[in-house]
Parts: sequence; structure tokens; C-alpha cells
Amino acid sequence: MKDARTTALVRGSVGILPAGALGVGFFHHLTGLSGRLDGSIVFLDRPGSSSSRAMHAAGGLRLRTADGAERRLEGRTVLGGNLVDRLALGAVPEVVIVTCNPDQLLEFVTHFVEFVCEGHARFGLERADAWLPAVLLAPNGIYFQRLRLVCGEKLEEAAVFGRLPPLWPDYLEKLLGRFLRGVTMQTGVREGSGGDAVYRPGPAGHTKVGGGDAHVRRRTVAVLAGRGASVEDAGPARPTRLEFDKALINLVSNLLGQLLAVDARGAFAPLEVEEILARASDGRSLELARHVFAVGRAVGAYGTEESPEGIHETMTAASLVNRRHVPSSLQYLGLALRAGTLRPRLTPTEQWLVEPLVRYARSAGLDDAVAYFRGLRERLLERLRLAIEHAAAHGGQRLSVAPEDGADHAARFPSHPTS
Repeated sequence: MKDARTTALVRGSVGILPAGALGVGFFHHLTGLSGRLDGSIVFLDRPGSSSSRAMHAAGGLRLRTADGAERRLEGRTVLGGNLVDRLALGAVPEVVIVTCNPDQLLEFVTHFVEFVCEGHARFGLERADAWLPAVLLAPNGIYFQRLRLVCGEKLEEAAVFGRLPPLWPDYLEKLLGRFLRGVTMQTGVREGSGGDAVYRPGPAGHTKVGGGDAHVRRRTVAVLAGRGASVEDAGPARPTRLEFDKALINLVSNLLGQLLAVDARGAFAPLEVEEILARASDGRSLELARHVFAVGRAVGAYGTEESPEGIHETMTAASLVNRRHVPSSLQYLGLALRAGTLRPRLTPTEQWLVEPLVRYARSAGLDDAVAYFRGLRERLLERLRLAIEHAAAHGGQRLSVAPEDGADHAARFPSHPTS
């Protein structure tokens, strides 16, 4: 039986899934530095997440602001359940910002398809505008086209099993048009885990929104801008282009940053973005830009009129906006060394940058790029092993004998700071 209500969407409201480092950063600035807690901006649960369960059990979460003051965000005000719960309540956020680790995105897609099936059962797909939110995918990585394809396949499968009506020609593009790519400079840090975690939002960061249906994209930008966010509509720019531009920023600051922050003895010292760019100006960052550009041109992200020197210059300028920021992976590296939990493997962020680049380069026959990115990965893993050994020798973390990074480890990798 269809629900008699005319709508389940709450106009102007935002859901953030989940309450992680990046998510809390968004929340803090969308609520006027956590000052407007009126229930219109809420955290949504990631299904099956132990962190979400711990946060509910603790009755909320702890936040430390830039001045060092700590405050508690009460769960009854800021924790909103999951998307299906919100549908039952008739209180679906108009915009959902997905901020999980990139290796958790496939779990989100499964949850989204469940939500669509439940929405159809309650309201019908013909009324999707009344209950279907815009979904802004904000994790770092090169994944948008792949994820959109997977979501389409899962929706089609739901139609095959009768949970949805036939999707062609009326519905599939409308559903997938709700998926947007948000490339953001928002930063944040999480210290600790579970209910004891303390979140430290970074300064407000700029976000570009691409992909999806143009009307949905414009409305999403309007909703977030109305909440004080620094946000822009990237227009017809391909989401893959936005991902490649951000990939270069992240690879220089986080991956090269780790290589530079761990010396030949294995001693670690955190570096700010400005220091990383200065040390990598010996040609290392430009070499990285050339290989990223070659792969990007092969997949149509960059045009023939562009150059690696040009995107390198743009990357440098964009990075220096946060010149005093210690990149997320370096923050995580330091925290993990102190906690004795560091392992010689890539974080999900680097995994979802390096592996897609290798895959695209291999498909395009760019053997030099394949060798470069694989070599970069191996150099980083070796530096992490040195850091673990150095910490063990100096009374820090015990020597790790965990296996190296691989695709089978990605889903088990813990949450970490993000930028």
C-alpha cells in the first residue's frame, strides 16, 4: 500500500553519512561552527558500522574546536539513524553527503538500493522527486564512473527480482542522476575510536560539485551554499576530470608527503603542505603530475590543449590554500606509530588513487606509468616498514609482521583522518 503523504523529503536539510573525520568537518561548518543544532543537519548511520553503534551507545560524539575547547554533540540532536529509518519517519534529508572511506562506498551503494526499493514500496518510483535525495559522494579517490555503473547493475538486479518496476526507459537515468561527485578541500581529524573518539574539524574547505542531473546539481549547490558552505557547481565538467585534479593534490600531499616525512633511518616528522611542496619541487611532484596527466589524457579527463606543467601549477596553487595543514595520511601515520597500530600498507585513500591509475594506465598501454605508480607504491611501503622498525627500536610501536597491502586488506583497514 502506497504512503498517502505527499513527500518524505525535508527541503533544505542535509544528512551526512557517517560521522567520521570528514563528515564532522562538513557538519561543523554547515551548522555555523556547531552552533545551529536544530535537527536539519544530522549524521546518518552507515549500516553495519561498529563506529555508528558505539556512537549511539555513547549518546553522541565529542568535538574539539580550533581553540582547543571540547564540546559534546548530543545523539538525540545529531544522530539521525539510517536512510531507510528516515524514509519511515517521513524525514529524508534533501541532500546526503557521503563521507565514508572509499573502500566502504560499495556498502553504501547496497544500502542506497535498499532505500530505493523501500521508497518505491511506500511511494512509487513515479513520485521519486518526493522522497529521493541528492547523493554527494565526497571521499577521495577515482571511482565515480565505476560506482555509478555498479549502482545501475544493482538497481537492474532489484528490478529482475520484482523489488522495482522495469527501469527502462523512464527511471534508471533519473535514479543515477541523483549521484553527484563532490571534490572537496574540507579537512578533519579523528583521534581515538568508537564512542571515545574526539573529532577535530579543519578550516572550512571549498567543494566542487560535478556529475549527475544538472537540476539536481544546482539544487544541491543552493542547499549547501544556503548553509554557508563554500561550494560551486562544476557545470558540465566530467566528474573524472575533477577526480584526477584532486588525485594529484592528494598524491603529492599524502603519498609523496609520507615518503618525505619518513627519512632513510625510518624516523618520522610531520610536514605541512608548504614544506612538502618545497621539498618535492626538485622534480618529484612534476614527475608525478606528468604520469597522472598521461593517464588522465588517455581516459579523456584532460584535453590536447592542456599540459602536465599546467595541471602541476594549478595543483600547487590549490594545495597552498591549506599551506599550514598537515595532510591526513601524515596525521594518521603519526597517530598509528604512537598507538602501535601502523602496518606497511596503503590507506584506502591512496589505494583508491593508485590502483585505478594503474588499471587505467595498463588498459591504455602506458607501461611507463604502470611502472611508475607501482614503484611509488613499493617505495612508500618500504618507508612504512622502516618507520615501524625505527619506532620499535626506540621504544615505540612493536615490530609489525602483518602482510603488505593488497586489495583483500582494503575493507579491513581502519578509519583515519581525511582531507
